[in-house]
Amino acid sequence: MRFEYYRDEDKEKTRSAEWVEEWNTKEEKALPTAVKMTLVPKKEEGKKEEPPILIVASLPANRYEEVKMAPGRRMVPYQRTPVRRP
Repeated sequence: MRFEYYRDEDKEKTRSAEWVEEWNTKEEKALPTAVKMTLVPKKEEGKKEEPPILIVASLPANRYEEVKMAPGRRMVPYQRTPVRRP
């Protein structure tokens, strides 16, 4: 099994968009835009080799957003108001 992470283009750091094999969230200050998992089935003796299985998942919540803290209370941006039903 192999994991790869998609990093968006960053013009400020003059970095092109690419798939990378390692991801450090503290350095990147973001989650990857997508994750790709490659599963390579073991070849059994006397059987035909099967192609790898690729799974790609988009991570829409990949942008870094600082959470502001207030004294004694945690404030999370964009909280949704619960819907009340009769």
